[in-house]
Amino acid sequence: MSAGEFTENKLLVPRLLSHDQLGAIQELTKRLQATGRVQDAAAFYQAVLQREYMLRTALTGGVVFPHARGTGIASLSLAVGLSGVGIPWGPTKGSVARVVFLLAIPMHETQRYLALLASLSRLSQDDDLLSSLRDCTQPEQMRQVLNLAPAGPTPDR
Repeated sequence: MSAGEFTENKLLVPRLLSHDQLGAIQELTKRLQATGRVQDAAAFYQAVLQREYMLRTALTGGVVFPHARGTGIASLSLAVGLSGVGIPWGPTKGSVARVVFLLAIPMHETQRYLALLASLSRLSQDDDLLSSLRDCTQPEQMRQVLNLAPAGPTPDR
């Protein structure tokens, strides 16, 4: 199982149009609704914003993991948006997101959600994979990189 299995090309945005945090979350949320993965985009959007307000998901390296868990989510889903210029994110001035991993989590999906989050976290710490993802210009390329990120426990070395 890989991170790419939780998404589809319509959920992968190589160039986000939005230039701020609220717009980026909304842009990806609309795609989740358009693909039938989220029933009520407004409710999901509000849940993500509330979660971000309580605990920001900004990480080093320009990667963020906004997410929400709730009802009305058809399946564990991942939408990904890239920003070349960076999107101001978080309370620290100058902190920008270049990769936005938006996760929609059904109430019953705890174990697979944690496996997916671990996979995305590993991807964000792998300089080569993260660079490959940032360089993508097509959704198909993004999906190929996500398919290289296994979902699940860290493999033994």
